[in-house]
Amino acid sequence: MRRDLSPAVGTAGVGLWPAGRLEDTFLAAGSDAYSQTLLVYQAAKLAGKNGALEQHLDGLSRRFARKSTSATAAANIPSAH
Repeated sequence: MRRDLSPAVGTAGVGLWPAGRLEDTFLAAGSDAYSQTLLVYQAAKLAGKNGALEQHLDGLSRRFARKSTSATAAANIPSAH
């Protein structure tokens, strides 16, 4: 998700950040947020085994569903023909 930061940075921020650093910062912050949220989800799964958190865990499980890589890997293997 990209956001236009020109209103927030304004003209005072011009020249303070080398090209790409701000984008790198956003990428790192997003990665950290995802990692920490995944830890909370894993802890909630352990704590919610009695079903009390089922509704919340359903929503989180869709967010953290693992993507199947077997179909992608099979598509990238060149055929012998």
